[in-house]
Amino acid sequence: MNRPVLCIQTVCLVILLGTESTLPEGAREGFQVYSGEASHFSVHYSKAAAMNTVMPAGYEGRYVQGFQFYLKHSEEHKAIREFVDKVLPGEFTRIGEGKSKMDVLGVGSGGALVKKTPSLQKIPFSWHTMTCGEYEKQVKDKREIKRFDFIHMIQMLYYVDDYPGTIKFFHNLLKENSKLLIVHEAAGSGWETLWKTHRKELCTKSVSDYLSAGDIKVHLERLGLKYDEHLIPNTMDITDCFTNGDEMGELLLDFMTDQDHFHQSLTPDLRASILDLLRNRCSTEKEGRILFDCSFSCLLVYS
Repeated sequence: MNRPVLCIQTVCLVILLGTESTLPEGAREGFQVYSGEASHFSVHYSKAAAMNTVMPAGYEGRYVQGFQFYLKHSEEHKAIREFVDKVLPGEFTRIGEGKSKMDVLGVGSGGALVKKTPSLQKIPFSWHTMTCGEYEKQVKDKREIKRFDFIHMIQMLYYVDDYPGTIKFFHNLLKENSKLLIVHEAAGSGWETLWKTHRKELCTKSVSDYLSAGDIKVHLERLGLKYDEHLIPNTMDITDCFTNGDEMGELLLDFMTDQDHFHQSLTPDLRASILDLLRNRCSTEKEGRILFDCSFSCLLVYS
């Protein structure tokens, strides 16, 4: 017996994340959800799917090169995609039960990927480029609020000023029996150890503060929101970062610390402290290789 097709209509907010004066126009990230039979759904994930040519400090030159190298080196997409393929089909089947279509909202989503992906061409996408504040004002100005069956926010909360306010606003856009997905760097990961230890020195450019999934959970609990957490273990080989003069190691250090040139931008004492931290507290050693803990947490928040 053929199963009914559940049509998924996706609204992708290309949110200009950050303050009005430092909007990272090119830093667009998210994934696009497209439809299949009600018993099976496919999700395609992309981070920074659209990189524009005009970007403020922190999203230019070596940062973009380092980011692209990091994505390839860390296999971040693969790790998140495996989670998506394992967990989300069941969620969509449950959420979509008895429905002929689903409305999905992607916050921080990129557009370039959709244009290049043949399997997404038949899915109706609606793109909106604005700040979170502008979208919130637009929603509040309308008499009828558009609500969604599923909302995803992947690695975008770094770029907003009001974490609980942003979470609460988008959670209020959920329909009954729906879910909000937040993907973020895991509590206790190497990222949290690095950026919280050296918050003062590192949170000066694209990110003005650092929060991990652990901090997001605190906000969710204070808001009285129920959630399920799924850990995505992941590591990245950073051995080359400890080889003097290694070009790829230097590029990776630039990205991990948000510096233009790690060895030129930071003082000798700070460099030594960061390298010691990366080796001894952020990583494990296996067969002579230094593996940085870049695990993620996926928080599925109930409506």
